Amino acid sequence: MDLLPIALAVQAHHGKLKNAGLLEDAVTNVGATLLRDAERDGLPQDLMEVAVPQLPPEAGNRLYLALATRFLFSSLVDADSLNTEEWDKGEARQAGFDSIAALATRVEAACQEKSSGALNRADSALNRMRAEVLQQCLASASLPPGAFTLTVPTGGGKTLSGLAFSLRHAALKGLQRVIFVAPYTSILEQTVKVFRDVLGERNVVEYHSNIDPDEETDRSRQACENWDAPVIVTTSVQLFETLYADDKRRCRKLHRIGRSVVFLDEVQTFPEHLLRPIHSALDLLTVRFGTSVVHSTATQPRLMLRGKREQPTHSPQEIVPDYARHFPVIADRFHMEVLGNVNTPVSIDGLAAAVGQHGRVLAIVHRRQEAEELAQNVYISLRVCALSIGRRC
Repeated sequence: MDLLPIALAVQAHHGKLKNAGLLEDAVTNVGATLLRDAERDGLPQDLMEVAVPQLPPEAGNRLYLALATRFLFSSLVDADSLNTEEWDKGEARQAGFDSIAALATRVEAACQEKSSGALNRADSALNRMRAEVLQQCLASASLPPGAFTLTVPTGGGKTLSGLAFSLRHAALKGLQRVIFVAPYTSILEQTVKVFRDVLGERNVVEYHSNIDPDEETDRSRQACENWDAPVIVTTSVQLFETLYADDKRRCRKLHRIGRSVVFLDEVQTFPEHLLRPIHSALDLLTVRFGTSVVHSTATQPRLMLRGKREQPTHSPQEIVPDYARHFPVIADRFHMEVLGNVNTPVSIDGLAAAVGQHGRVLAIVHRRQEAEELAQNVYISLRVCALSIGRRC
């Protein structure tokens, strides 16, 4: 019997998880004596017979043991916090969310309405492609839980169609929530608005560093603590920090990831040097913790790395099996012309002068400060130009 995960979780439930080695002295010098005293005072025998699954000897068990310990710690911390909250307020927390099945029906109706409306307005190849992607997402929702890829061209409607797949899949397979993950808060803020318009504000919880505390309700703040909501929208950083965290605050929500659909948007942005820990944790979620993980992008990277790690029970399944035939639909949507040498840096002043020559333009720079400087320079140059024209008149 391996009681190490239980011992680590109990020891840390008012603080942080520690390495197993740091617990050894305490168990040897103090724990054994306390256990004998507890047995003498009538410790229930069934507690001593708790069956903790033995870990098989293959590679990857250390990571599984670490993640399983965090899941146990997370459950303990959340239960303790909820119990304390109930004692303090005199009543248990009320969920007040719609069911996964109801939300699945709602998003499917919204998608169908949007798709039909687009086809009625213009029976274009793009609109037909979006409608087909939606139908394939809904059809694939009945596949067994596990690892998935969703490869859809930019503009193919993968956000709402992916949400429709995730909610229907969760409803059909008894999963508890959908966790939508994107790399940037700018993407999330747009996504949250779309999701709330379709699903209702109370059913979608936004969790990232840019949340304005003044705009949060008590219920959304509570749901952020332990991700107790049907749809969670968060960043890649928040998700993976939670999976590898050791402190009470960040670990509290970890157990909610089990038996969920984790939808990873724009997976091509994962840092290459972190792919091994990222995919090792994702593999364990699907193999050991009943989670379905969707890798979504228009440009699927190579997801599987060579090395010793626990392999998924099956390779990722593509939600849109014939996705390649959709890409020619968007092949002529833009024309690209390279002006100058792409290896030569362009100053903000030079870029502002070039931008000012066009009525409408999108300029992409590296940092927010540069974007602000560019906007100010363009505004000043346009104002000066307008004043000059006024004087000539």
